[in-house]
Parts: sequence; structure tokens; C-alpha cells
Amino acid sequence: MKAKLNENINSIYAMIDSLSEEESFKPYMRKWADEATKTATWEVYKFIHVNTVAPFGTFRTKIRKWKKIVL
Repeated sequence: MKAKLNENINSIYAMIDSLSEEESFKPYMRKWADEATKTATWEVYKFIHVNTVAPFGTFRTKIRKWKKIVL
């Protein structure tokens, strides 16, 4: 499982390295990013953040709730 995680992390790094600063931080630079949301215009860096880092903000809360139920 660790090997797969490292493979995924390296794939994300490679994708980030392949993007220019303009592609990463300006809107309307990637067609898939423009079509992914109906109302919002997100830059590519926001998709990377939401899909990699942001879930862990709620993860802590979910673990606490689970511990209260189980313990």
C-alpha cells in the first residue's frame, strides 16, 4: 500500500512539474478544469488542493466522532 501511495504522490509531483506557473494559477488554462464545475471558475491549483490536502481537514473530525461512538 505504501508503494502505491508513493507512486500516486510521484504522479502528482510530475503533473505539477509539467504545468507552467500560468497554467497552475490562472483560470481558463485547462479545458478539464473549466468544465469540472458548473458555476465556479477554478484554477488548477485549487483542484490539486481540494483533492489532496483539503480532505484531511475534515478527517480529524471524522476520527473524533468515530472514537466517541466506538469508545
